[in-house]
Amino acid sequence: MNVIQNMQICKFKIDKFEDVMDELIVEFSFEIFINDEKLITLMCTPSNLECLAVGYLYSEGIIRNYSDIEEILINKNSNAFVYTHDKIDLTCKHSNRTKTSGCGNGSMSDIEFEKLNISHNIDLNISVGKIAEMENSLMKMSGLFNRTGGVHNSSLWDLNEMIMFHEDIGRHNTVDKIIGEALIKDIDLSDKIIFTSGRISSEMLIKSVKAGITIVISRSAVTVKAKEIADKLGITLIGFSRKNRFNIYSDKNSVVNMKIEKDV
Repeated sequence: MNVIQNMQICKFKIDKFEDVMDELIVEFSFEIFINDEKLITLMCTPSNLECLAVGYLYSEGIIRNYSDIEEILINKNSNAFVYTHDKIDLTCKHSNRTKTSGCGNGSMSDIEFEKLNISHNIDLNISVGKIAEMENSLMKMSGLFNRTGGVHNSSLWDLNEMIMFHEDIGRHNTVDKIIGEALIKDIDLSDKIIFTSGRISSEMLIKSVKAGITIVISRSAVTVKAKEIADKLGITLIGFSRKNRFNIYSDKNSVVNMKIEKDV
């Protein structure tokens, strides 16, 4: 399915109007069904839909791991039909709702915070140079953004290299695609880092935390609630990472001031 569509627009530049063809990002209605019962409609970019479905179900606590899924089918209309080994009660879930590309979900009570299984047995430190490398690589990989300006992107890293990359109109969708692919490929996330273009609000941070990620970096802003959660759970939270500059909002001791290489 195409993720970009050429459409005629009117462009104004300097002192004149001009009719031109422009590339626009496609916004797609993606329906997820659980055991033939509709759960939700996500507005997304129509790519890596299986990863999105799996990541979303995990982030929302509907599945505990990928092995809970018996089968997942993407039909001819590019909607996901997920069949689980055990029956799932969707009464209190988001059945028959539509979630826009800008929305997210991730509220959490204090009791739920205590139940989070965050692995701190791996003491992760990240260098200033590595953060700059991540930001530089993210922008180089952002093909859809460079063409349309209409998507967010997220990348998953270990301390050596980028492991995966996803783009989507929804910033939350990019993180769900990362988590979904990791679950499908059985990748341990407890020693991994997320670098994203999107604002880190509480639900964006919670998605990462639920997956076991303890370092979250963004080119954009951080909200008060996200900082409070990061402080409480010992998460390294960094925002406004752009061209060798960034703000550390939580856990500054995990960032090592090592020299930035000239080619970054």
